[in-house]
Amino acid sequence: MQQVMWRKVDIYFDIQKNPQRFWYKITQIVILKILFPFVNIFLKK
Repeated sequence: MQQVMWRKVDIYFDIQKNPQRFWYKITQIVILKILFPFVNIFLKK
């Protein structure tokens, strides 16, 4: 449990240092989540 906490703190400070990279990752994940079903539908046709 303690390590999970530290991990979160680590991530938090990472965001503080490098917000661009963080947002880049988030947008990538969101885009993948949105596009993936469409790609799936497209490939099935």
